[in-house]
Amino acid sequence: MREALVAAAACVAMISTASAAVFTGPTAYKSFDDSPFASLTFSYFYLEDFEDGAFNTQGARPSDGWATTIPSGFVDSVDADDGAIDGSGSGGTSYFSQFAQDTLTIFFDSEAPGGLPTHAGLVWTDVNGAAPNTVIFSAIGADGSDLGSIGPTEVGDNAIRGETDEDRFFGVSDLGGILSITIFMPNRNNWEIDHVQYGVAAANGATPIPVPAALPLFLAGLGGLLFARRGHR
Repeated sequence: MREALVAAAACVAMISTASAAVFTGPTAYKSFDDSPFASLTFSYFYLEDFEDGAFNTQGARPSDGWATTIPSGFVDSVDADDGAIDGSGSGGTSYFSQFAQDTLTIFFDSEAPGGLPTHAGLVWTDVNGAAPNTVIFSAIGADGSDLGSIGPTEVGDNAIRGETDEDRFFGVSDLGGILSITIFMPNRNNWEIDHVQYGVAAANGATPIPVPAALPLFLAGLGGLLFARRGHR
């Protein structure tokens, strides 16, 4: 009986661990109102929109080789960043791979005020290249473990004049903390992202951890087993 209970507890622990990270995306995005994080309550939250020409929000560091853009006909910032949602992102600023990078990783600082974020994401906005164009978004947890990924996902509309209908949000939440997020475009080095966002969810704003449908039945059966065991003492 003791062995059965130990095995049952281990099973519950594995289910809980496997369900901790929740990935979201790709979803259409034209302003922060479209972020799945917009409706949550955070104890701290940062939105890096690059409109000041730098990646300088607290507690986050990008991998090398990326740079902010200057508004032009070829730039694809998040639509609302130029003051109007009008189908064009050319009047705003984005973060660009500089014809050199196929990967962007954003590292979070556990020593920063507030600690590691529980929620993190970004918006993919554009690529210069004929289809197929695919994105893989992944994350690493506080203990260095792989939290999982989204993709490969097909993105882009084969146009590079700032059109925003193609812009897509990718994000992850994990209440144990997120050490880094990575977005990767195989065989592409001329693409843009925008609206890097991250924060720690307050207790009343945390994303619920999904529970497998079979778990309540399993726990109910376990309770019945314990009750029956007591009855035979």
